[in-house]
Amino acid sequence: MPLYHISETPDIQTSIPRPPPNPDAGVTGDAVWAIGEYHLPHYLLPRDCPRVALHMRPDTTPEDRARLWGASKAERLMIVESCWRDRIESCCLYLYAFAPESFEVADENAGYYISRQTVTPLQCRAVSGLVQEIEKRGIELQFVDDLWPVRDAAIKSTVGFSVIRMRNAQPRAL
Repeated sequence: MPLYHISETPDIQTSIPRPPPNPDAGVTGDAVWAIGEYHLPHYLLPRDCPRVALHMRPDTTPEDRARLWGASKAERLMIVESCWRDRIESCCLYLYAFAPESFEVADENAGYYISRQTVTPLQCRAVSGLVQEIEKRGIELQFVDDLWPVRDAAIKSTVGFSVIRMRNAQPRAL
């Protein structure tokens, strides 16, 4: 099964190991980063778009499901700020596929893989219609004005979650 890199850049010929994107990444030294198939939809948004992705775990309580899912019947949700809607709808991303042989798991929960060597994509595919692309992968996309309450509730819950690019979120409401 291939691993993926998603970019707004259409012409990446090779991916060269680079320093981790932030000190909290849990990886030291240069690496090429990729994502597995299950977590791929979390990255089908403009790079800087803040988001919270939620999924059920076997130990998710009915109370947490009701609180975070509301009336939704979806198994997975991704919540983004409403102010990103136009950019999401007009964005074209490029999905690069890599052979998995040179990669190792860096964070199984987040679906991150790293390679310590330069890798060449097997293929590149343009992806537009991001809302439909996410939904066809079984994730309900929701828009909210304030992402912070969702993030805070997810962290204190029994659901599986991923919080991405919150540094770009609107400031917390006072």
